[in-house]
This record gives sequence, structure tokens and C-alpha cells, in this order.
Amino acid sequence: MIAIQGASVIIPTFVKSSETLAEAIKTKGIVLGHIKYGDSSIIVRIYTAAYGQTSFIVKGINAKKSKFKSALFQALTPLSIEMDYSQKRQLQYLKEANMLFTPIRIHSDIFRSTIALFMAEVISLAAREEEANQESFDFLLESIKQLDDTACNVLSFHIRFLTAYTKHLGFFPHDNYTESKKYFDLREGYFGDIHPAHSDVLMPPQSEHLSEVLKGGDTVEKLESAQRTELIDCLLHYYTLHLPGFGHLKSIYVLREVYR
Repeated sequence: MIAIQGASVIIPTFVKSSETLAEAIKTKGIVLGHIKYGDSSIIVRIYTAAYGQTSFIVKGINAKKSKFKSALFQALTPLSIEMDYSQKRQLQYLKEANMLFTPIRIHSDIFRSTIALFMAEVISLAAREEEANQESFDFLLESIKQLDDTACNVLSFHIRFLTAYTKHLGFFPHDNYTESKKYFDLREGYFGDIHPAHSDVLMPPQSEHLSEVLKGGDTVEKLESAQRTELIDCLLHYYTLHLPGFGHLKSIYVLREVYR
């Protein structure tokens, strides 16, 4: 019998091992990255609608007859997948994988592709839980569509993404900025009228810039490159304070080089 569970269709099946019950699952996923495994295989990390962040082994990726093409596993590629899933396995098996839609500009434009790598690394570090979060998944999928849209402003997209994503991670900043409440306390997540008794604080004018982002204003598009870089650094520090294990991003160096 087929059971419908949210975005997934679960069909219980047995794999070769008599001790391991696996489920054939159809769901949606977003590619976060991959690494080479052996001579002809890769390990792919995919944020799935069914189980959150999940790792897969894909064998024979370079073989002529392989049904999986390497283009499927670029950062932020949205997929429709079928997998054999078992809680007892660290690496799951992909049975089918097809693009939900084809990102055109993300993988052809240097600015968008750099942002895609940055976003994928942020998601990898932030969404560590192995559980379904449909609201968060839908937000990420919509963010990919926006990044690929011609109307996307690539100068500020990653700043707006970092800010909006905190809603789904549980520490969205309180937008209570005023001329008197101009110090943003990164630990507490709100603006105060005095400098807090610690150094984790966003000072004017960056605190005002953050408030404009929260309000949906266009001030951030008018900032100089150095000011945007400083605001991004502050937001990433905000993430490290609220997400245990959120480390330093390697992709930030590439992002700065491209936007310099």
C-alpha cells in the first residue's frame, strides 16, 4: 500500500540485506554539493523535502551508460528524486533523479553561480537536522527561482537571503530600529538604545542598513562594496552566535573576489 506523507510517496520494499528495511521514496531535493569517491563515484549532499539534509552515493557517474549526468549535481540544482532510504545507512542510494526545473542563469552567470555556492554552503551548515521541514524547503526552492530570475539584483541577493533564512532557522531579527534604538545586539536579536556590555553588536550605519533590509528597502543596493562586505560578515557572525557548529564559510573568499 502506498502512503502519502507530505511531499513524499513512500513504498516499503526490502533491500538485499535481510536485516535492513528500506523504503522507496519519491521526493524533492536541492543539491548542496558533492565530493569524489573512488575512481568513478561521488557522494552527493541533497537537502530533501522528506528527510532534510541527506547524503547519497552515486556510482559510475562518468560512465557512458550512466543514467546520472554530472550536471544534475551542481550546487542548488532542484531535483525530483527517487531513493532507497534506510535509517541504518549513512549513505543512501539514488534510483532516479531529474531536474524539477532547469536553472539557466545560475549556472551560466559568474555572479549567480558564486552566490549559489555561497547559499549551498550556508544551507549545509545551517540545516543539519535530518528531518523534514516543508516550509523551509519551499523557501529555499523559491529562493533558487528568484536567483535565476532576470529581475534578481545580484548585488544584494545573498544579503537578503541570509536575513530571510533566519525566519526558518528560528532567530529572525526584531525590526524595532529607531533613531534612538540604533545598536543591534547580535546575541539578543534586537535593536537597543545603548551599546550592550559586549562586542557582538552592529553599530550605525550598518545597523540602519540591516533595518532597511528587514523592511524590504533598497538602501542595500546603493551601498559600496566594502559596506556590503561588512554587513555580510556581521550577518554570518549572527549565524555563528545562534547556530552551534556553524563554522567559517570557504565560499566567502570566492564571493569577495568576484564582487571586488
